[in-house]
Amino acid sequence: MEECKKLREEHTAFVEALSQEKREEFRQLTEIDRTIRSYHVTVNPYTWFTMDSLEDSWQSLLRAVKERDLMIEKETLRQEQREELRKAYAAQANKFAEWLETTKQKLTNNRYRLEDQRDLIEGKHEEIKKKRAVLREIEDLSAHLEQGMIFDNKFTTHSTVTLAQQWDQLNEFTRRMHHTVTAQIEAQNRTGVDEDELKEFTLMFKHFDKDRSGRLDHNEFKACLRALGFDLPVPKEDEPDTVFEAILDSVDFDRDGFVRLEEYMTFYDIANYGKRSEHRRTNRSV
Repeated sequence: MEECKKLREEHTAFVEALSQEKREEFRQLTEIDRTIRSYHVTVNPYTWFTMDSLEDSWQSLLRAVKERDLMIEKETLRQEQREELRKAYAAQANKFAEWLETTKQKLTNNRYRLEDQRDLIEGKHEEIKKKRAVLREIEDLSAHLEQGMIFDNKFTTHSTVTLAQQWDQLNEFTRRMHHTVTAQIEAQNRTGVDEDELKEFTLMFKHFDKDRSGRLDHNEFKACLRALGFDLPVPKEDEPDTVFEAILDSVDFDRDGFVRLEEYMTFYDIANYGKRSEHRRTNRSV
């Protein structure tokens, strides 16, 4: 748009100069030529330009000015349409990105009871699935931008690739959260362990999940278990860690090197954890 504005300003300045100065010069040339012709002089030894040739050149110049004016007008309209397309994409992309961030914050920062958390997660999961249609609209707008060879957009920093990846991550994050909270509710109903102990168990996982990836490597998992009060002996050098390996057999089934939150929640015998927690509280009181 700035380039079109500059072209328009330069063209306007040129037309104004042409209208005022050059038209007067051409008028003066016409008068001089008429005077020369009145003396029946047909050849001018000082120039090969004739008035007829100058008239043709002048008319060609005027036509070129009109064509240039029309070209700039068309280009300005085209750039305005491209700018509107950029704004339309940016408006939806920015709004969608803001929704992604807000939704994730609501899911991760809630302080509700487990049942309320589950209801919130289920509601948000339905909302996330419906938002896929909005993402498709943004992708369609992006396709129009690409067809118009528009690859720059000063109105947003969000690409469809990034938005789609974030949507997929949020959808998967919500699915895992629902699985975890449901497992916690089932464990609580089955064993009668209070919710505070369940929160302690979950918060300990989050404490060691430094990169918030939703999983712990084996060293992080071992540190987490020790922080919870598990008695994990330190094996001697070159000896297998049989106690910890036995635990991994029950939690990291695919042995991919990581323990995910849902695996962490389902592996643990909540009833034993409750007894262990009570034992720790008794020891502290003593």
